[in-house]
Amino acid sequence: MPISKSAKKALRSAEAKAAQNRTRRYLIKAATKNVTPDTLPKAVSLIDKAVKWGIFHKNKAARLKSALSKKITAKAGVTKIGTAKAATSAKSSAAKAVKKTSVKKATVKKVVAKKPSATAKAVKKTTKK
Repeated sequence: MPISKSAKKALRSAEAKAAQNRTRRYLIKAATKNVTPDTLPKAVSLIDKAVKWGIFHKNKAARLKSALSKKITAKAGVTKIGTAKAATSAKSSAAKAVKKTSVKKATVKKVVAKKPSATAKAVKKTTKK
């Protein structure tokens, strides 16, 4: 048990903060439990707020948001992913064909800076005495 006045006050404030963090964690847990594409922005917003409040570390928040987005894309269905892969493979084959027919770039000569002449180095500056 705290003895001094300041220790008692610190205990009271710590208990209040712990209770507030508990309710906030519950809100985040409830928001991230059954996420749909419609509720994803709300869940991500709550996770970002938790970082601001000091409940989560920013790396943990990034991990949670990544997991949520992966969950949403997995729920979206295999057909969308399959069509996306087919579209990207068609784009890549078209890009390869363009690369083969492209013209070589003209080479650019480097300009070499001239070195100062030997006579300029030979001149010494003298000071008046």
